[in-house]
Amino acid sequence: MLILFFLLALVPFSVDGLTDSPVENVEYIAGYQIVGGSVEQHNKIDLDVEIIANVLKNQYNGKILKASGGDSGTLNIDLANSTYYYGGNSRTSPPYRTTMGFSTDAYRKQSKYLDKALGVRLIEEPVYAERVAYWQYKGILAPDRYDFGHAIIDAAIKNGALGNDAVAFAGKGRNGELRNDVFTFAGKGDDFRIEVIKKSVVYQNVYNYIIWEMQDAINDCKVLEHSNPGSTNSVHAWDEAVAFYTGSLEGTAEGGLQVSSNSQGQLMYGLANKRGCNSGNFDTCTGKTASGHQFSKVNENIFGFFNLGQNQITKAFGTANSSKCADVESTKKLITQQMLVPLIQGTLRYLYKCRYGFSTAGCEAKEAGELFAFASGILPHLHAADSAVAEKLYKMSWEFDTSASYSDIKSSIESTYSKLGITCADVGTLDLSKNPEYGVCGDDENAATPWGIVLVVMFSLLLC
Repeated sequence: MLILFFLLALVPFSVDGLTDSPVENVEYIAGYQIVGGSVEQHNKIDLDVEIIANVLKNQYNGKILKASGGDSGTLNIDLANSTYYYGGNSRTSPPYRTTMGFSTDAYRKQSKYLDKALGVRLIEEPVYAERVAYWQYKGILAPDRYDFGHAIIDAAIKNGALGNDAVAFAGKGRNGELRNDVFTFAGKGDDFRIEVIKKSVVYQNVYNYIIWEMQDAINDCKVLEHSNPGSTNSVHAWDEAVAFYTGSLEGTAEGGLQVSSNSQGQLMYGLANKRGCNSGNFDTCTGKTASGHQFSKVNENIFGFFNLGQNQITKAFGTANSSKCADVESTKKLITQQMLVPLIQGTLRYLYKCRYGFSTAGCEAKEAGELFAFASGILPHLHAADSAVAEKLYKMSWEFDTSASYSDIKSSIESTYSKLGITCADVGTLDLSKNPEYGVCGDDENAATPWGIVLVVMFSLLLC
């Protein structure tokens, strides 16, 4: 791993690269320099998420998780609902992009060119397709639907059920049988619903568009043409991915709010810092800014790869050589692998809290909702790696089945890391002083270097 990050540090990032103190009159996102035209409005999608989160956090009522009953079903969340459905902060045409649209419009997303074949559509992109396939298999989506994130969030908002969309779906489950019982939010507690709504908006919906904008940039790269109307720069879509990963609240300086105020924003960048740096969480606050301030190692890795991808795209366009775009594909894969880490950390944290079962001290409706939300973010990818592992976690987080022990589920999840492209060192260990029964991951002492990453970085160095 040390070899990897030594090499990554040598990559000559475009223009000024990462910096604690951004240059005036140049647009930055947490130290990343935007060179493809302004993404200010994209970056403001986190303000929608902030409104949703702030409205919901005032609605916790301590209702516990029960098999039936246990919630009022009367959350006062009109402002959160309207912000989710209609937006209000991130301008586009018509007037605002919405976090709901990041899911419901996914099937429409494709790169369009005047004179060339279309590139890979979002629903064909491997990470997104993996998610769709899993939720179709589980019975919450019909074969012609792709909005799994919205299906979960909308049901949670309405205190309704998943798998009972009789008009569009007829409740057909994994074997084609009629189903209306995949999951119901009724009786799970208002606090459960709150956690699912506010987390799924990011981990299911906004997450999609980080993936999409990277794919859109690769599509552009392969045809050496810009699909974004009015864009004259080859990396605009790539910069949009950085905006959707980070958000405006993190500011312009490297390390974001973690460095400036020991706090976090609302999107995946904030989650990585929260899980890596907050007290009682994981020991992965080992990334360092240019001036030595600490922040999440995941964010340091991902921003290194964002800069690398920006350089690779610029070189491909600059040399009119689309064969170089294969390098960007590899970089995108590395980013998506690292993006799984904070979701896995969240899953393991709340799996630990619920290790003695539900409706117990430390695992009531709120904690169960957090486990549901984090687990839902990784279940499709666990299923692709090992379906038996995914089923254990699904039964625990969606069916509240505690027949498999905490240690069994935890070690099973860890057994998939090599297939997911990560290591125990990436995930780290939950603070053992506060969580003494957590257990140490098996490869912590001998974490294998992901040589695919090393080769990509070495190759890029040779090209410079």
